[in-house]
Amino acid sequence: MKASIFLTCLAMGVATEVVSSQFNLWVYQRPWLRIASVALVFGLVFGWLSAIVSGQSLLVRFAAGAAVGVVYEAANLRFLHLFSFQEPLSLLRSRALVILSAGLPWGLLPVAAPPLARWVLG
Repeated sequence: MKASIFLTCLAMGVATEVVSSQFNLWVYQRPWLRIASVALVFGLVFGWLSAIVSGQSLLVRFAAGAAVGVVYEAANLRFLHLFSFQEPLSLLRSRALVILSAGLPWGLLPVAAPPLARWVLG
């Protein structure tokens, strides 16, 4: 894995979790899971994925991230129960809509991380 992409994904994870915490978008079942999410999901999973697909087209990078994101969000809603969504996602009545609304934005991470890593970390 490219260290610069991994570090960029970690930084994006920290930023995302700070925003989530400030706006109460999702709540973790245990507070330490926020740190684990940044390290494991943003850093390892999406850092690795972003590095692997970094040479692909924007569409392929987005699709890969969105696919992994949808699986992750579905697993959380179905059996992991690591966190629960607050408003506005909690207002959606369909589990499929919640999964897609939360999962598809993960596609932005593999799109944004490689160029950000090159720009910020060289």
